[in-house]
Amino acid sequence: QVDNIRPQAWSPFGGGEQFDHVGMAKLRALAEKLDVTTEALTLAWISYLPASPLAVVGSFNEDRHAACLKASEVKMTRPLWFSILEAFEGKEVP
Repeated sequence: QVDNIRPQAWSPFGGGEQFDHVGMAKLRALAEKLDVTTEALTLAWISYLPASPLAVVGSFNEDRHAACLKASEVKMTRPLWFSILEAFEGKEVP
């Protein structure tokens, strides 16, 4: 945040590895409830971090780009953000 430089989140989908994580069931359920894709919800989660990182999505897939653009439609709240964190950490945040 120094000099108004935002960090970059490179490959936020981890080359697809995140989609094999046990927390994905929760992420999919939340995405379905919010009527967005898991990509959009993931990017909304990343952008809610205090430093507001810029996601660098390394994909040439136009469908993925369209899905990612929906991130701006997600109303991220603290409870939603922490529920995703807890799903991937496998434990509650105190």
